[in-house]
Amino acid sequence: MNQLFGEIKQVAFISRDLDRSLRYFLDAWNIGPWFVERHLPAKNLYKSVPSQLDVSVALSNSGGLQFEVIQQHNDAPSVIQDFLRAIPAGLHMQHMAVWADDFSASKAEALAKGWVVVQESPPGPGEFCYLVHPDEPKLIFEISDRSPSKEHSRRTVQKIAENWDGTDPIREGFPRL
Repeated sequence: MNQLFGEIKQVAFISRDLDRSLRYFLDAWNIGPWFVERHLPAKNLYKSVPSQLDVSVALSNSGGLQFEVIQQHNDAPSVIQDFLRAIPAGLHMQHMAVWADDFSASKAEALAKGWVVVQESPPGPGEFCYLVHPDEPKLIFEISDRSPSKEHSRRTVQKIAENWDGTDPIREGFPRL
């Protein structure tokens, strides 16, 4: 029997200080290099209400598992803000993610199983949604599409991490098509 969402591809952490968190992963875990996009404007629907986030996102890999660190810079409503209010200072895992070949079908299957969307992107390339289940509403799960630009970035980050020699540990920008 397959898992509902497929193979978990990503674990994501919420940080109050992105650069400090990246240094931690570099120094304590030797995970890198990190690809960072800073102050991304992100239109979302948070609990069905439009919300404009200002976030910085960093990506790296450990084998086939992608690590993501997110820092929100504004106070727009989001699952990130909910998480920060509920968790004391420090770096904590916020969600796990899968990358769906058929985003709409995966989302529909999750909803049919009782999952609830708490935050999502507008429709179109680059779609994602954060879901919670009523049995464990503090655990967030992300379904992300496999748009060509996301897949290129994912493959490139993983390949570079596999051969990383410790140089250039924090790189500004994500790999682009």
